[in-house]
Amino acid sequence: YQEMKHGCYWNYLRVYVPKGTALNIASPLPMPEGAIYRRLGYNDIEETLNLYPEGNHQVISGFFNVAPDEIKKLYLTYQTPIDIKRVDDSTLEYELNIQKQSGIKSVDSNIVINVPKGNIIKQTFPTPTVLTPQSATFDIKLESDTKVWLSINKN
Repeated sequence: YQEMKHGCYWNYLRVYVPKGTALNIASPLPMPEGAIYRRLGYNDIEETLNLYPEGNHQVISGFFNVAPDEIKKLYLTYQTPIDIKRVDDSTLEYELNIQKQSGIKSVDSNIVINVPKGNIIKQTFPTPTVLTPQSATFDIKLESDTKVWLSINKN
């Protein structure tokens, strides 16, 4: 068992994003060494990162492993379709809904929202870690489903 338990640190990442989302940058997710897929003789997949539709969403997914006592950070940069609510001629609102995965106590998340040129951020909820006129950065310990909200004014 001592030797086998080191193969237990396998993870499958799934991030549900709105339909029409474009994946810009992602950490590589190569097929882990020792994967059952490989042990069965399949060698046709090197990179497990995948983007596919599911219901009303797109899913970014892939396999990765984490060695004992190791911390692994994965990065995803993507562009969601513009889903901004117009309040009046000069004010827009944007809301991002973040759903926590069941069975995980918490996830540290770093979320950066950039607004289109010609606009400035007027208000946010929650309070961002870093705020500039065109960008808000949120460091969130995701323990439950969370909403991030921005009020944006045309500059």
